[in-house]
Amino acid sequence: MLVRNFGWATDAIVYDEQPTGFKQSWSQRSRWTVGHIQCMNKYTKGLVTALKSNKNLVTFDGLLYIVGSIPMFIITLILLLVNAVIYLGNGMTELELIQNYSRYIIPTFILPILTAIMIMKLDKKPVKPMIKGLICYPLFLGSWLIINFKCLFKRETNWEKIEHVRDIKINELI
Repeated sequence: MLVRNFGWATDAIVYDEQPTGFKQSWSQRSRWTVGHIQCMNKYTKGLVTALKSNKNLVTFDGLLYIVGSIPMFIITLILLLVNAVIYLGNGMTELELIQNYSRYIIPTFILPILTAIMIMKLDKKPVKPMIKGLICYPLFLGSWLIINFKCLFKRETNWEKIEHVRDIKINELI
């Protein structure tokens, strides 16, 4: 299948309610990951072909998105494991291991929290109501890593209805 056109839909309106419980969130994110892997398998070749003929940033961005997450996850796991093996084989010091792991942990888990706080401050939004979410962010992201790992080997997912229990009006979000 040749991918011809795709891009940003400026006028798109999306109504979405995210799960409020961890179990529902896990199920939904597992489906998303399996779907992403399916799309990667189905559309990568078409995007590569389109990029060769179109040579534009939109197509390149689409290709990076579709193939970026799972391979990057695998590469990250390999690098973390290689660092552990080198350390256990006395090929690096404990300080070097901590420095190498920090190069992953800080931008992945810490900088997004600091960025969120900075944005809230710039938007003059209170940080205090978001503290629980900011503190739990590394756990949420860590669960994504486990979901990605699981979905590399088990791609069966059962669709479970996500109950929409909140009633939030658009003017409450602004």
